[in-house]
Amino acid sequence: MSFSFFELLFLISILLLVYFVHPRIRKVILLAGSMLFCCKFNEVAPITLAFCTILTYLTGLLMEYFRKKSGTRLSGMVLTVFVVLSVASMSVFKVFPAMIRQKSAPSANYALEWLFMSIGFSYYMFQAIGYLTDIHKGRISAEKDFISFALFMAFFPKIISGPIGRAGDFIPKIASLEKLKIWDLSRFSKAVSWILYGFFMKTLLADRIGPVVSAVFNEPVKYSSSCLILTSFLYTLQIYLDFAGYSAVAIGVGKFFDLELSQNFNAPYLSKGFGEFWRRWHMTLSSWLRDYIYIPLGGNRKGKIRKYINTLIVFIVCGIWHGSGGGFLIWGIFHGCFTILDDLVKNRGFYKRIPDALKTLMTFLAVSFAWIFFGVKDAATGVAYVGACLTHFDKGTGFLELATQLKLNGWDLWVFIIGIIFVIAADILSYKAKKSVPQLMGTLPYVKRLVLIYFMIMILIIFGVYGPGYDPSDFIYMRF
Repeated sequence: MSFSFFELLFLISILLLVYFVHPRIRKVILLAGSMLFCCKFNEVAPITLAFCTILTYLTGLLMEYFRKKSGTRLSGMVLTVFVVLSVASMSVFKVFPAMIRQKSAPSANYALEWLFMSIGFSYYMFQAIGYLTDIHKGRISAEKDFISFALFMAFFPKIISGPIGRAGDFIPKIASLEKLKIWDLSRFSKAVSWILYGFFMKTLLADRIGPVVSAVFNEPVKYSSSCLILTSFLYTLQIYLDFAGYSAVAIGVGKFFDLELSQNFNAPYLSKGFGEFWRRWHMTLSSWLRDYIYIPLGGNRKGKIRKYINTLIVFIVCGIWHGSGGGFLIWGIFHGCFTILDDLVKNRGFYKRIPDALKTLMTFLAVSFAWIFFGVKDAATGVAYVGACLTHFDKGTGFLELATQLKLNGWDLWVFIIGIIFVIAADILSYKAKKSVPQLMGTLPYVKRLVLIYFMIMILIIFGVYGPGYDPSDFIYMRF
């Protein structure tokens, strides 16, 4: 979900339709609405999604037939062919357009994006691979109801940027649509809490600093060391606020239909090491990589060296999945190396004596450094960024000068600072309570919860200034 008037109108329309049609056709209406939602991006997106859904559905039935008749050999062969085709398809969708876009005219670039860049392709292909792998392993049975399976693949809140769903978790919940109550204050309150907190993170904070980050990351050699270092931390915050905000809204929208989506973030920047960081950051992707790549490679069952090789492979795959640029690969290698180093020292006496606050700071600084290569357009720009951080002490545009150029005033900075303090405090409470911020909101007495929701709405209306260059459909993770 994004944050424009179209999405609001669409959500209200689908809710009304689902609530008032006959319970037995609710999932049909929700599926039709989800496919229609894809048309917002381009005409090819629903066609691609439909093709992938039908192919995955039929492949699942075939694999289950083979598994029951002759064991796992034939189903494993079918799975292998599907995975190879899926990886090849994702490579075409991600790598091929990037390879030729630089040499193409604007009209050709538009045609490439129309043909190849279907929104959410890698997310629903990961869902498909996970679904078929679970059938092959005997964890689940192939879904016979095509509508339920198609809704699992296409449910519109998660189609753009996840969370990456598991069929075994999501499909059984679809039956609850038939029992959905039109008026349920408890469910509405939970949904609104997630959505408002997502709006707070995205539109009040992430979008406020987006123009600064974009300007600096596009041409880092123009800016001073202090501006570059500060902006690298701002990008660290922006990508969290942007993606966690999106995920919170997706979860909240799902709750309106009583369809639970998996939590994707859990105060990741409070982690005391990289192993913990990846258990708290993009949790559905990291668990997918663990279950469908790391463990099949052998995980930690074949000795330390093999464990570290497997870890590095997983993060290289993670980097490549995000994009074809060398910066993503470097980002993945950094995270692989940091995670291996974290495992090597975590049980050492000297490391155990380091205060937890310092471990958290060290992890945050290392994550922020790696994000530089993730955020720039290519590896060369990332190297130039780091080099300018170390050499531009007395030259280049400063942060305040840049803010003035972008027409960001002191009011914008103070709103951001106060908002970040609120998010940090909320994350600390969430970390200690082992509950998400919207879940903590749900534990408040009913009247206090309504008052908090009212104030959050007022804050968003009054202070939700999106800043220069704001695009309500521009999400950092939409490109992946």
